[in-house]
Amino acid sequence: MRLCSSPASGVATAVALALALSLAVAVLGAPARAGESTVVAPAPARPGPLAGYEPSCAPADRADFPIDARIPEGPRTYRPGGGEQEWSVALTNATGEPCDRVHPLVVLVGEERSLRPEHIRLEFHDGSRWHPVAFHRTDQRENVGVFDHGFGGFTVKSGETVTAKVRMGFTGDAPAGGVTATAALVQRKKNDGDWVGESNPYTFDIEPDAPAILSADQLAQTGERFLIALGGAAGILVLGGAALIAGARRHRGGTAGGNR
Repeated sequence: MRLCSSPASGVATAVALALALSLAVAVLGAPARAGESTVVAPAPARPGPLAGYEPSCAPADRADFPIDARIPEGPRTYRPGGGEQEWSVALTNATGEPCDRVHPLVVLVGEERSLRPEHIRLEFHDGSRWHPVAFHRTDQRENVGVFDHGFGGFTVKSGETVTAKVRMGFTGDAPAGGVTATAALVQRKKNDGDWVGESNPYTFDIEPDAPAILSADQLAQTGERFLIALGGAAGILVLGGAALIAGARRHRGGTAGGNR
C-alpha cells in the first residue's frame, strides 16, 4: 500500500488531469477525442492522493490508499506496428467497505518525452467486452488515458481483488526507447472524483527489432489461410490416396489374371 506522502509527482499531475476530464465529461456529456490539443492540468498543491479529496470508500482519517493497485509483470518489449500484447491491473480493496465507480487511468511516459497519444493503442476489458482508451497529453508531456468510454467503473468489494485486463500496442511510427507505465485509480462522483489508488511502475521498451506479435485479427486471418491451405493439402492427399488405391487394385487384378 503506497502512502499518501510519497506518490510519483507525474502521477499527481495525471490524476489532476483525469479529474478535469471527468468533470468535462459530466458537464459536456461527451469525452474528448484522443490527439486533441494539450490539456494543462496543475498538480495538487500538496502532492498526495488526499490533496483536497477524501476517498469516499474509506474512513476520513485513513492515511493510505483504500485500493491497492498492482501491475503484475507484463511484456518487456513491443514492436512498433506490431500486434497488441496483454497485461493487467489488479485492484484490491483494503477497506471494510465496498468501493464502486473506480476508474483506472494509465500514465505512459517515454524516454525524451517523445511518445504521444497518437502512437498508443490501448483497450481495457470490463468483464464483458473491450473498450478503447483515448489518451491525452499533459503539459509535462505525459500521456494519460482513463478507463471510461461509457463504462461505469469497477466495483471492488471489501477484501476482494478485481483484475482489469489490458491490451496495448503502438503504431509503426512510435519512437523507440524505454517507457514507464503507471496506473492510478480515481473514484468518480457526479462532478468530481477522488484519488483512491496508485500502482507500481511497469517498464518496457519499444524496439523496432522486437519479435513480431500478431494481433487477434492477424491471427484470425492467418488461421483462415492455414485452414484453406490445410484443406487444399488434405484434398491433394485424398486424391493421391484414391489414385494409389486404384493403382493397387489394378495391380492386384493384373497379378490375379496372370496367375490364372
